[in-house]
Amino acid sequence: MVNSTNIVNTLGAGSGIDIKSLAESLVEAERAPRKQRIENKINKSEAQISGYGAVKYALSTLKAAFEKLNDASDFSSISAKASQSSAFSATASALAKAGTFNVQVDQLAKAQRSESVKFSVRNTKINSGEKFDLNLTVAGKVIDPITVTTATPAGIASAINGAKVGVTAQLIDTGSGFQLVLTGQEGLVNSFSLATSAHIPTNNVPVVTSTSNDNLQVSADNDASAVMVSYIADGDTEATKISLEKVEGLWVLPSGESVPLDAVLTLEAQRPLTFSTNQSAQNAQISINGLTVIRPSNRINDVIDGVTLDLYTQTASEARLDLTRDATDIKQSIQNLVDAYNEFQDSVKILGDRKSEIPEFGGVLAGDNLLNAIQSQVRSLITTTSSTPGETVKAARHVGLSIDRLGVLKLDESKLDASLQDHFDEVVTMFSAGTNNKSVFSELPAGLAGRAVKTLDQMMRSTSLLSKQTNTAKSKIESYKAELTQLEERMEKLLTRYTSQFSVMESIVGESTSMRSSLKNTFAAMLSSNNN
Repeated sequence: MVNSTNIVNTLGAGSGIDIKSLAESLVEAERAPRKQRIENKINKSEAQISGYGAVKYALSTLKAAFEKLNDASDFSSISAKASQSSAFSATASALAKAGTFNVQVDQLAKAQRSESVKFSVRNTKINSGEKFDLNLTVAGKVIDPITVTTATPAGIASAINGAKVGVTAQLIDTGSGFQLVLTGQEGLVNSFSLATSAHIPTNNVPVVTSTSNDNLQVSADNDASAVMVSYIADGDTEATKISLEKVEGLWVLPSGESVPLDAVLTLEAQRPLTFSTNQSAQNAQISINGLTVIRPSNRINDVIDGVTLDLYTQTASEARLDLTRDATDIKQSIQNLVDAYNEFQDSVKILGDRKSEIPEFGGVLAGDNLLNAIQSQVRSLITTTSSTPGETVKAARHVGLSIDRLGVLKLDESKLDASLQDHFDEVVTMFSAGTNNKSVFSELPAGLAGRAVKTLDQMMRSTSLLSKQTNTAKSKIESYKAELTQLEERMEKLLTRYTSQFSVMESIVGESTSMRSSLKNTFAAMLSSNNN
């Protein structure tokens, strides 16, 4: 009885299965662990790339610090001080050497300055408004004629400045008129001269003193070089111009010329456009340790090696110029090296420490043999003996640099000061080989800093192990991404197969359900009959 009831209940149970959900769940169960393994590999490779990038950055910072000690000129910081700073100043370059000089400024260099006569207005007509040429000779060289197309004082200034011949022109409002001022360059050699055929109006208008049909007498300023009379005769549209001749202090009509007595006469007197020199060019003259030096400029940079003198005024007596070595920049460069080295070591420690909690970088290169090799190689850059040692200063340890038991680079400033004071040249040679502008491809001894720069450059090149490891990690990522794509393709196919298989099963279950319903009814009838 009980068994029969159980059979009926069992047959009455439908499949109740969500085929799509079941298929997807099975596929996801197979996909998830595989996908996670691949993504973990991608994350690891990406972390390695970030780690190698951090190493490169730290190496580049260290290289930059070594580069500040790579050239002999990096140690040539000279301070220049003049006892009479109002008379002259001095600037020292990397080529300067320490020393003391006695300097006396006897004469300043000056530029020639020439000026025109005054014009009543800015746009005074010159050469009757017609264009003309200016002929300049500058520093003994004849300049191509400068054509003045706008025949005014302002036009002259514009033409000269536009020619760029070593002479500048300014039109100055003096308050009582406008004046052209021409200025050359400093030095006697830069003297200039100017000539032109152009004329300008005289200050006063000419006056007719007597007139007749064949005679005209005119008085004009003594500086007038030409006087012209013009008139318009009856029936003419254009003026007739006649140049007068000077006879016994008066200007008269040339022989054979006449003017109509009833005509309105216009008189114009002109004088040459000239310039007068109010300051002649001259050279600067100084004495250095009793030696007389003459130069065309107030800036002198070829007497004391590596020193530029700027002269301001004459001195009544000798002044003192002290060139002293300034170790401030050198000490700062060495301190920067210490900081860069320790920052590199800190980066290596973080990258190689599995227990580090630093985001993104902590422990990403733990166990990486390349990281250990780089760390060892960088340490040797400090501890090795220079390829150009001195008698006393042979290595970084002799200038106060040492690495403690924790790998931290320390600087003994008192030892550094003593080395710079007592063995300065050896310090320079130890670091830089006493040379400048070394190539990283040179095989010549380059000093401790030079060797370090070359080594670090090699460690960061595209052909270095560091770059190759980075590229390998990038290639792995691409390979892992391809695996992910393939995994997705397989899972899609698997989902399709599961869905198909479960559909067939559902169909079979449906047929079984129909048969089960029929049997159920039969058994139910039998049970009912027996009960009766």
